[in-house]
Amino acid sequence: MLKIKDKSLLLSLNFGGKGGKEKKIIQLFPTLLRKDLKKLDFICQEESIIYEAKKQQNLQWFNLAKFWNLKGAEQKINFLFLCVDNKGLVDLIFYIEKGDFLSILIENKDNDDAGWNLSAIDLARRLFEISPKIQCKAPVCIRKFFKENEQEVKVIYKK
Repeated sequence: MLKIKDKSLLLSLNFGGKGGKEKKIIQLFPTLLRKDLKKLDFICQEESIIYEAKKQQNLQWFNLAKFWNLKGAEQKINFLFLCVDNKGLVDLIFYIEKGDFLSILIENKDNDDAGWNLSAIDLARRLFEISPKIQCKAPVCIRKFFKENEQEVKVIYKK
């Protein structure tokens, strides 16, 4: 399991602002190696597990086309969620496999209107094939997702 090197870093590393923060994530998790590939951010040296980092206060947007027809290794990519407070300090870290994340969202019919259904994902895929620069994004309130599915995720840190 992914572990924080030094929890005292959580009091000093500020994850506020837009984008980046990969160097700070590596400070927290020194077993992660940075990768510059489209579908992943990091790979864990010890376990060969792939992580895609998501850093937000709460609302996270996902490109639906990337969820079309997930198979094998793609399902096993872990979303590593770093939730920050209004000061930019991390107060929650957890991860879940991409395939499990998608299944949970699709199974909950309350998510249909936000685009978390197979028809919307298929439409996003078809639109991407026609115009690859267009993205169809769907929202997830990460803290709500965590609260409703805490038993399904792997918690690394919770303040």
